[in-house]
Amino acid sequence: MARELGYLAVQEGRPDQALVLLYEASARAESAGARGILRWAEESRTNLQHA
Repeated sequence: MARELGYLAVQEGRPDQALVLLYEASARAESAGARGILRWAEESRTNLQHA
């Protein structure tokens, strides 16, 4: 859910909030062993930071 909220935050012009949500998604994915979601969240965070 955090990743979807991250997308919404970006669309609403709140990239800082999106980064917070992507960090949360990463932490949850890591604790659950969801490597695919973890990769996605890390890639999204990197892309957002370089935008």
